[in-house]
Amino acid sequence: MDRQTGKGVEAGIRFAPLADNKFFGSKPGYENYRHDRTMEGTDKDGHFKLLTIPGKALVLAQVFAREKFQGQNVCLYRRAVPDPDDPKLFKHDKDDDSWSIGTADGLEFLGVENAVKVIDIKQEGETTIDVFVDRGVTAQMSIQDADGKPLIGAWVAGLTDSWPITYRLPEATATVFALDPEKPRTLALFHADRQLGGTVVVRGDEKKPVVAKLAPLGKVVGKLLDTDGGPLGGAEISVSSPSQIVSELYRFAHPTEKPVVTDREGKFTLTGVVPGVSFYLQTRKGQQFFIGKPKIGLWQVKPGETLDLGDRTMEAQR
Repeated sequence: MDRQTGKGVEAGIRFAPLADNKFFGSKPGYENYRHDRTMEGTDKDGHFKLLTIPGKALVLAQVFAREKFQGQNVCLYRRAVPDPDDPKLFKHDKDDDSWSIGTADGLEFLGVENAVKVIDIKQEGETTIDVFVDRGVTAQMSIQDADGKPLIGAWVAGLTDSWPITYRLPEATATVFALDPEKPRTLALFHADRQLGGTVVVRGDEKKPVVAKLAPLGKVVGKLLDTDGGPLGGAEISVSSPSQIVSELYRFAHPTEKPVVTDREGKFTLTGVVPGVSFYLQTRKGQQFFIGKPKIGLWQVKPGETLDLGDRTMEAQR
């Protein structure tokens, strides 16, 4: 059910027996979770009825009912967070702000789900539960160029909380969905024609539209060497980020455009780097990936800046 409206929501439902479920594998057919983790759909009003094993389990829900934005599906609900009645069962990864929980057969990661609930299913009869999905709150945003003029056609990642999160805006304004004021969201933006980019933080409790003012993209230059001190030529360089929002912007909007390859001297120039976002360089030659020795680490560029990383020794990943 939609927590804000109380109405049923069409979704996919899946059960995962938890690690302390004593019934899992206790008889033939009770280990089905090992090889079948497909979802069962609710009806259009959100009702479902499934046959499963008894015992402690996790119910996971992914919303199907979606609205359209520029012809694309957009999910207006927040991603799942740990069940407040059993929060200690869930583990938080601070690097990518993700949650996981141990089950009777491995881990479940809360990446695409919109709700989770820990339940104890009766051995006999029916166990009735209600599962709520949350729209959070919305905010208004306006996009401007470096001179403060309205900017139409920017790409924005983080428009909503549930994938897909990256869209090209038809106007210089947009609604940001599924926000939690206690957990501000950093959106990443890019305008291809104007070669501008930037970030903006949105909470959802602002009284006025949040202004995203974009600035000129930056560059990264450097020279890669192999462990013998020779040039690492012919290596492909790309930008990656620990932030899912930034990664999705680069994946869909392609600010850096064509792959950049080091020359015979190992030198490279990487253009189209969005200012103000943390990134690291991903390096590969053929099917072999390389890492810095020592690690190159995370970097940011300022608007219009050319960041020189200097000479960097790279070693093949094992």
